[in-house]
Amino acid sequence: MGFASFIQLLAHALISFYYIPEQNSLCVCTFFCSYEKAKVDFGTALQVLEDHLSTSKTAYLVNDDQVTLADIVVVSTLVYPFKLTCDQMYLKPYPAVQRWFKACVDQPEFKEVLGVTTMCKKELKPKGQ
Repeated sequence: MGFASFIQLLAHALISFYYIPEQNSLCVCTFFCSYEKAKVDFGTALQVLEDHLSTSKTAYLVNDDQVTLADIVVVSTLVYPFKLTCDQMYLKPYPAVQRWFKACVDQPEFKEVLGVTTMCKKELKPKGQ
């Protein structure tokens, strides 16, 4: 699977749910699919990323010594799911993704934009799930 296909799969999974910060509420757009299906699709995308990172000889998605636009785009896409819905149990099969994500968000430039990124401790589920 190429990078463009990965991004398409990731976007499809993420478009199914959205977060309303003012209400600390996660909502599901059932027009696309169920919350559980979105989690399965998201896991499929994470597995593609895991496969790439675990076999790559680079520290980041494309380059070994510096973050590239690819890292910025994918981290930006993952930050809310990792903060809100992907608890430690869900992320357990993806150690290379977790290591890479943490390496990115711990960089001063990411912290300047995102602040300190705290990983999800308890999954925030949409009402009725």
